[in-house]
Amino acid sequence: MEYEPANIIKPVPEDAIKWTAEEAQAWARKVLAGGPPDKPTDIQTQEEIDWADIKKFVGKKVRIIARPKGLIFKFDDGTRKYVPGDAATSNKSQGSALKNISTAVMQKKSKVELKIRIFVKDEIKRYNKKIGDDARKRKGTSTLEFWESGKRIHNFLKENEDISREQITQALEQWGRGEYGYGKRTFEYALYFFDWMKNLQTEDKIFTLSETRIMNIILATKDPAERANLVLACLEGPFKNLSDSQFKWVTGQSQGNFPENKTDLFDKVNNYGIRVMKGGTLSKEESDDLSIILKSLQKSSE
Repeated sequence: MEYEPANIIKPVPEDAIKWTAEEAQAWARKVLAGGPPDKPTDIQTQEEIDWADIKKFVGKKVRIIARPKGLIFKFDDGTRKYVPGDAATSNKSQGSALKNISTAVMQKKSKVELKIRIFVKDEIKRYNKKIGDDARKRKGTSTLEFWESGKRIHNFLKENEDISREQITQALEQWGRGEYGYGKRTFEYALYFFDWMKNLQTEDKIFTLSETRIMNIILATKDPAERANLVLACLEGPFKNLSDSQFKWVTGQSQGNFPENKTDLFDKVNNYGIRVMKGGTLSKEESDDLSIILKSLQKSSE
């Protein structure tokens, strides 16, 4: 049986011209025999290549490296299999720190990394972009699946106090590459969502809101009561029919994306949002005013 480092130089195939970023990642993972890939690098400049830009390198050779580092074993029947290093981490910045540590520490890190890998590989099968898309097609949102992922991650971390949130969300992103996995930020917010609302039931109306709306509510305020007010406003109040960009404006977010010729209205819109967030109400005239302003702003930003 032969083996080689999971560090391969490969020409980008012609099909790449029509690939999405996810398809580029799936190709890189196949090249690495199942290893989760780092971003490819241009072998001429040594610069990283964004996944969406791999199509610009059709016919050119790029370097593809697995993270965690590992080996690709070649079996007699022609099959190949990636095997990660025992203590190799999914976090690139921590890789060099493994060089000068004792055997005992190395063994401990190996056990921790194994726990992480077992969990994240299972979690990626339970919650990924394909599963999210399927849930949205069936019922409009995949927010329940988003929350359930946060719950599983929370419980894993509670059972393994030597593992940090950063370690687990980094590993989830890395091992999800080529498997249509979500990014680190998605899993961070799934955790925030569960931390905020641990006792939800599957039939709760909050799951009819999109994951994006939940993330924006979390970003708007840290106060649980204010978040509850925003949820109510989105479910059956003045924010029920707002787009995500409109909701961000009323909660004081994304001022940089506000139409340049309408900046004088940002504070007015935000003041309406603050009042609702604090538990106040809008009169019919104020609700109508807000609706008219937001519609005009949406047209200006298109």
